[in-house]
Amino acid sequence: MEAHLIVGFFMVKKNTVQLKVNSATTYNYWSSVSITSEINALSRTFQLDITPKVYAQSEIPKFTSGDEIQLTIGDDLVLTGFIDSTPISYNGTSVTASVVGRSKTEDLVDCNVAPQGYDLSSIKNNSWTKNINGGKSFVSPNISKAVTQFKNIPLKLAVSQLIAPYGIKLVCESNKAAVNSNVHSTVKNSETVFKAIQNLTKSSGLYFMDDEYGNLVIADTDDPKSSGATLELGTNILTASAQKDYTQRFSHYWYDNDQKGNNKKFGDDLQQISKCQDDEIKRFRFYRYKEQTMNGGISNGPEQEAKYRKAQSQKITYTVVGWRTGKDGLEGDLWKVNTLVKIKDDIVLGSGVGSNSSTKEMLITKVTFTLDNNGMITTLECVPPVGFRQTDEPAQEKSKVTKKNGSWSSKSEVKLVGQDGKYH
Repeated sequence: MEAHLIVGFFMVKKNTVQLKVNSATTYNYWSSVSITSEINALSRTFQLDITPKVYAQSEIPKFTSGDEIQLTIGDDLVLTGFIDSTPISYNGTSVTASVVGRSKTEDLVDCNVAPQGYDLSSIKNNSWTKNINGGKSFVSPNISKAVTQFKNIPLKLAVSQLIAPYGIKLVCESNKAAVNSNVHSTVKNSETVFKAIQNLTKSSGLYFMDDEYGNLVIADTDDPKSSGATLELGTNILTASAQKDYTQRFSHYWYDNDQKGNNKKFGDDLQQISKCQDDEIKRFRFYRYKEQTMNGGISNGPEQEAKYRKAQSQKITYTVVGWRTGKDGLEGDLWKVNTLVKIKDDIVLGSGVGSNSSTKEMLITKVTFTLDNNGMITTLECVPPVGFRQTDEPAQEKSKVTKKNGSWSSKSEVKLVGQDGKYH
């Protein structure tokens, strides 16, 4: 079996980290590796370190910021993007050089919305990576010039048009009705593309991430796939930590969901409030926040906010040997975000507020692969999947709109959905 020597470890070819630069040269010897992906983070990140233990000082590769790259682990593509920086340092005994970069979607995080009417044909985008898609179906923007004004078009189309100037494709994996809901809005050039997308979708319950091809993905968090793996105390878990921090949870949530006005609707007519209650918080803790939606109506924002905060308070971080879900962490599929994992943990799951089982299925929201003097390690952040789901079940009390003293008020009493899928 072919193997490569990295930092004193023999790695089978299936787990060799390879960096292909500008579709030409491939490098695969590193003193340390860190690769991270996360739900609701638009861009994966990586850092690869080189030391004279691997390369002679005169043979350290010369990487250039802006180079287009593909990063693979064995035969599995994990990141398509660019080199951001190439830091180097030395002292009297050693030299350390690094390659740091992110996914193609980094431009959506860093850059502003392209101006209305800007000719997209004049933009030189990345070359050899632009046609890499893995056979996925894209949401076509159907534009030749940049757009910042959206008039009653599906939300997913608006997002695809926002990202088109940067050569990024949109993949929609979500079946939520929100992806096809019409939006009527104008975005500002002073905003980053990421911020503009947040503003368009913040009341929709949608989650965004990138994929290994550098596409932007509307993730399907309602029905995530199973990883087929189990994390078990005494078997494959190296370490575990859970803060069990309830400081960001509240007993009552009020959401001021104001609509945009027009000549016929303004002032108090635009003010709507929806509410929900988290019965697990025993003392009165009140939280009120305000958003403005593009398509009107009462959002179920407070219910989702409560579920998300509950899930985050129960977040657990695990480390396991290897980067794969199979035997000894060396076989099987790579660990992936937005997949479910079965956890058997008497220590963490069997203690604390609301704990009633030492075995649970949780959603992986962040994955970090590392290789250093401690060997090959994967760090997994896991939360209850209910925190990323929008329920289709009707609320126990439907929204009611009443007019009193010349003003409109709206109340929506929504019970919190528990991990068992029932209202509590």
